[in-house]
Amino acid sequence: MPESPPLPESASDPAEAPPPAPPGRPPVTVLLALHNGGRYLRAQLDSLSAQTLRPLRVIARDDGSTDDSREIFARWAAETPGIDAVLIAGPRIGAAAGFDALVGAAPADGGLVAMSDQDDVWLPGKLSRAAAALAGMDGVPALYGAATWVCDETLDRRRPAHRPRARLGLSHALVQNFAGGNTMVMNAAALALAQAALRRGARFPVHDWGLYQLVAAAGGRILYDPEPVVLYRQHGRNAIGANLGARAAWRRARAMLGGRYGEWNRANLAALAAAGDLLTPEAREAVIAFAEARRAPLPRRLAMLRRLGLHRGSLLGNAGLWVSALIARL
Repeated sequence: MPESPPLPESASDPAEAPPPAPPGRPPVTVLLALHNGGRYLRAQLDSLSAQTLRPLRVIARDDGSTDDSREIFARWAAETPGIDAVLIAGPRIGAAAGFDALVGAAPADGGLVAMSDQDDVWLPGKLSRAAAALAGMDGVPALYGAATWVCDETLDRRRPAHRPRARLGLSHALVQNFAGGNTMVMNAAALALAQAALRRGARFPVHDWGLYQLVAAAGGRILYDPEPVVLYRQHGRNAIGANLGARAAWRRARAMLGGRYGEWNRANLAALAAAGDLLTPEAREAVIAFAEARRAPLPRRLAMLRRLGLHRGSLLGNAGLWVSALIARL
């Protein structure tokens, strides 16, 4: 399997066509998930309009908010000419399903699609860096992810998030994500791949990890940018949060040893199987082998880990992977 190296309901008039992309620069659509995010939302929206490569459109889906998130989005849209802002008001379906709905709503205009959380702040060059990394990959599914600054609730106490030290590709993607979804940008081919997988019923429990698996399994390119591009705000209502510190390590260990990690793996493999015709032959074989070995006796589980080369990005992470296999929680 090829491994990819790291890199050095509408808030505006739907009949009004969005402006064209600047000459030589790709159109960019931002997919924004909303749920009771009014406290931090305006700062994130303002960081979108402050990008050196401005998005042509922002499609937001509100997941049943009871605060003023929709009103804040509508005010920003009215005050921000040149960006086509669309708000989809939906029932509460959760983060992963909400992003699936956003991916399904993204237009196939040949441009880039970026995923955004509601409570971060993007640094001005985020989309420009992604566009430069993804340039020249037309026709090949490609997924960009980047480093972040982990911040407190007021965006102070900035610390670099952990960066992947693993070889990026399917043997890593099957057992660990490579970047935060709040940094990810996909090209048109990756969007077409994700939309085709949704039509086949592929549903991943963690949307960004699932996108990494899907692109890697389809023989696409995975591009990691070590330059932080997002201020990743940490607060009491983060859906997942950054993997820093002893508390985060304990949370990961509990997920692996308590069975949640195994449930994620089961659901991921089911989603990949549903999209099997979109994968490379080698990836289909790996998915089948992993799914069968998870239910196999211990010697076969351990042999599977070696044969597929499954690996995480740290010694501790790899130790947890092997322990999960030993106690049948993989």
